Amino acid sequence: MIKKPIFIIGAERSGTTMLQLMINGHSNIAIPYESSFIIHYYHKLEEFGDLTVQKNKYNLVSKILSFREVSKWNKTVEAESLELRGVTDYSGIIDLVFSEYARLHGKCRWGDKTPGYTPHIDIINKLFPDCQFIHIIRDGRDVALSLKKLWGSNSIIKNLEYWKETVVLAHKMGNMLDPTKYLEVKYEELVLNPQAVLEIVCQFLGEKYENEMINFQHRSKDVVGHLSVTHQNLFEPVNKSHIFKWKREMPNIDKCVCDSVTGSVLEEFGYERWHINHPLMILRKIYINIQEGLEWRLNTSMRKKGKLRRLQQLSSYSDK
Repeated sequence: MIKKPIFIIGAERSGTTMLQLMINGHSNIAIPYESSFIIHYYHKLEEFGDLTVQKNKYNLVSKILSFREVSKWNKTVEAESLELRGVTDYSGIIDLVFSEYARLHGKCRWGDKTPGYTPHIDIINKLFPDCQFIHIIRDGRDVALSLKKLWGSNSIIKNLEYWKETVVLAHKMGNMLDPTKYLEVKYEELVLNPQAVLEIVCQFLGEKYENEMINFQHRSKDVVGHLSVTHQNLFEPVNKSHIFKWKREMPNIDKCVCDSVTGSVLEEFGYERWHINHPLMILRKIYINIQEGLEWRLNTSMRKKGKLRRLQQLSSYSDK
């Protein structure tokens, strides 16, 4: 019997990994870094045929276990260790994979942290009607800054719009569920008072709070060691300097831009707005949009060149 799978969702760079590491520290719960395969194969299920057929089930499991993100889990799940005979659907196969991961860690309950699942609450809920969602929300301006420093766009407007669309959609979909299935937590509150927030999280999950959950940095290397460059802050205790960086690092003119793009949504989620006008704000928005257009053209050109090189390589190989 599936025991209420846990899904941590939220916009990227919102603290989803920190929350995952904290909950993973509970003696009952195991959450790997990310899975990313659930929605991917949900849309490809027809390719695998009838999942009551053993061969089809094994084929799907093999694909899942060789999936890029799954192959990076800190415990290797082997297809041979999964009892597929009693499984007849995709949900059961997913549960087998995650339950085996939890068993390898000596735990009885599993969860998942994949930010890409955030717009797909409906599909996850369909697959696991008794699952629970924890949506972590961070100030969109800090998310935009963090994305810009790493793998996001150089356009703060584009990053903000991504944050706005993600959190608003998750908030609306989540609030359509029973309150026992959906919980929102603030990244800033988790940083400022981790024990209080984790006690609320544990109460929601029906688990007893454990002090070891706060000491996530001791387990970070095992879970996200392969991503130490992008998650370097997770190898140290909770640091209050990581909240509201936009106040210290963002130019006043960009603070105005942020407020014009998503001020009402920030306010809706309890974040303060920047009400000081800047005379050049309109020109700054135009410049950012032009810069974004150039970035898009450059990326498109590079992708086309990459495809061309690949075709040339294949052509050269076929001529040999």
